[in-house]
Amino acid sequence: MSDNDKAADGGHFVLVGVDGSESSFDALDQASNEAMWRGVPLKILCSWQVPTSLGMAPIAPTDGEPYLAFQESAKTILKSAIERVKSHHPDIEVDGVVIEEAPARALVDEAGKAALIVVGTRGHGGFAGLLLGSVSTYVIHHAKCPVLVVRSHH
Repeated sequence: MSDNDKAADGGHFVLVGVDGSESSFDALDQASNEAMWRGVPLKILCSWQVPTSLGMAPIAPTDGEPYLAFQESAKTILKSAIERVKSHHPDIEVDGVVIEEAPARALVDEAGKAALIVVGTRGHGGFAGLLLGSVSTYVIHHAKCPVLVVRSHH
């Protein structure tokens, strides 16, 4: 696919969010396939934030060892995701980014010129009985490009 074809297709990469959950890795696998089929790079996003109490003040320090632990965990998840893609699709161009921000907002903000955003149905939070998680619901309603929600096999 030429650069002109990519631009006509509406975007220059496929964006996927990962959080280390099985659902996010199912989304990663589908996003890898989408990037391969479209002939565009894959961008993997892993976002994190310091846990809050009732959405207010952080319950963990915003600097020092606990803060760095959250950041390092996100980097480890991203590294694992990149390795997973490269082992299955060595020809796909893969880029990754770790962002300190709420996952849903980070995905929408990072989408830019994405051809597609891929998300899983359930991650590491929320209520297990809901069909869609809060991240996928937010992304569906706020993204300016198509969104593919991947149902987990687990």
